[in-house]
Amino acid sequence: SAAENQTRPGSELEGANPKETIIILKGRLLHSEEVAVSLRADLTKVKNDCLELQGARAGLQQRLKEQEGTLSGLKSEVMKFELEKEKMTSEIETLKRQLGSS
Repeated sequence: SAAENQTRPGSELEGANPKETIIILKGRLLHSEEVAVSLRADLTKVKNDCLELQGARAGLQQRLKEQEGTLSGLKSEVMKFELEKEKMTSEIETLKRQLGSS
């Protein structure tokens, strides 16, 4: 009866007869296969996107490392020039005193 079909597990898969049940099941199988193909395509796309992002990340990390090295070298040069400036300023003051005392 209809009431029994509503309470039995899997009753929504059953047609009026075995042929209808087979048609319903084939339709659902076909749909499931289409979904699986679509999901596999999505997975492949996401994997490729991840590989691209990993490559970009590696490239950016390498670039950052190079820039940090350059920055470190520039900081070192700035310190060297500041020391030279202090030395020259001191020499100028010494020369001014010597000129003023003569």
